[in-house]
Amino acid sequence: MWLEAKVIGVLKFEDDGEVDDKVVVVPADNRDDDRINSLEDIPQLVAQLEHHFTHYKDLKKPGSTIVKGWGDVEEAKAIIKSCMERWNQR
Repeated sequence: MWLEAKVIGVLKFEDDGEVDDKVVVVPADNRDDDRINSLEDIPQLVAQLEHHFTHYKDLKKPGSTIVKGWGDVEEAKAIIKSCMERWNQR
């Protein structure tokens, strides 16, 4: 199943020393679609995501995850494009 989504940003993330960025999207057909266009439109969710990815491995492997910051829509799209290019070169 596919879901059409609108990219709104990226969580720059490292897990066990490897880049593991998280692209943040909202459904393209969301009724609130016009209201959510960037990470700035969802500050509470941004804080929750950052907390989750900072601490979700604390019991199993503390300190193995690092939130390195956030990127805007254009940075997220560049990451997606780069991943698609690497996938196609396999």
